[in-house]
Amino acid sequence: MRLINKLNLLIGFLVDELRDNLKIKKIAYYLVAITMFLYTVSIPAFSGRAKIYIISYVLMALFAAATLFYVFVYDKFSFQKRHLISVLFALEAFIGTAIYSHDFRRWLSIFLMVITLFVYYFAFSAINNSRFSLKIIIFSFAVFALYFVIVYRNQILHLQISNRIGDYFDNPNAVGSYFSLAFSTSTYVAVMFEKKRELLYLIPSAIFVLCGIFTGSRTFIVLIVASLSVIVFIRFRTKKWLLLIVYALLVGLFFILINLPAFATLKMRVDQMLYTLFGIGNSKIDHSSIHRVLWQRYGYYLASHNLIFGYGCEGFSIYSGIGTYSHSNFSEVLCNFGIIGFSLFYACYLVPFLYCFGGKQKDRFAVIVFVIYFLFKGFIGVSYYYKESYLIIALCMYLTKDSNYVFKPHSVSLNECCEVSI
Repeated sequence: MRLINKLNLLIGFLVDELRDNLKIKKIAYYLVAITMFLYTVSIPAFSGRAKIYIISYVLMALFAAATLFYVFVYDKFSFQKRHLISVLFALEAFIGTAIYSHDFRRWLSIFLMVITLFVYYFAFSAINNSRFSLKIIIFSFAVFALYFVIVYRNQILHLQISNRIGDYFDNPNAVGSYFSLAFSTSTYVAVMFEKKRELLYLIPSAIFVLCGIFTGSRTFIVLIVASLSVIVFIRFRTKKWLLLIVYALLVGLFFILINLPAFATLKMRVDQMLYTLFGIGNSKIDHSSIHRVLWQRYGYYLASHNLIFGYGCEGFSIYSGIGTYSHSNFSEVLCNFGIIGFSLFYACYLVPFLYCFGGKQKDRFAVIVFVIYFLFKGFIGVSYYYKESYLIIALCMYLTKDSNYVFKPHSVSLNECCEVSI
């Protein structure tokens, strides 16, 4: 007992010494930022590569160690009850997995993602500067974009692309999603600028667009259109004529880009999708789009037969007999985790969305952009076990942590909460 008391006194003494040393505190602060940057780079660069994905885990461990050290010594572990929704989702996912699918490896991935979420949240809180945190994310994806260009330099520089690219890192659709998220973040910072020099963030936005188009991902196109539409609306919502002009210019620019010879593959894929789903144009039937629609409908059908807890992790893949996911996060989460898991997972986005209309946290309206981004992504891809989903949930939690009440239509308007001069 005396030994334990002495050890506690020694730890207390060392912590007090560290707290009084401003130089060490500054070093610890930047270690959090640097390790966050490195780990975020590793998400698109290494996570999808079978032989070297361990790099991402090592960087995650360093990021967690730096964050926990800073929070333990210089900050405090503080969060609200609403931040535990993701934990409840992981616990609920375990129930269906234990009863039905028994895919505990996938469930362990979800559990680790929830831990990652809280590491990011405490790191954002330690940095305590929303704009700086957003820029760390942007520069992380910019480094990945540079890596992407180096790997595919011949195809990109000579504009000689007959096939989709990106599979060196992951599925081209997943790589396209990384670039769409990076585009959304950098465009938000540029358009909702605090200082005019932040308009320079349109440069990485343009780079992310070009890289994303080369992946041939239709998911990428849908997501950048959705997020850009929201960002432009928030920025120019009080000037209707200017808003219409900006939308018209963006539509024109989109059609110019999509018709360039270098992007013929993506244009063909978009034409096939539109013709298959809506009968628009004159193209070939896209069997990929047909399969996606059928699998999503099958996901909802299976979900209706086990609506409370679902079939557990990879439940759709196992019980459908298809052997893959349903290509929609809505149908996948509902089928795998039932109505309870579905409600908990999307509450991770919905609660920050409601809270972003209360309080005065800077950049909290980036939450609107990210929530709409992931809602659109929910129709065309599965994201509940992807690292970037939990990164964004953590960011949304941080951006609304000082809000103390949910949005009420009669109490506040978007114009009042989100004023930006032009």
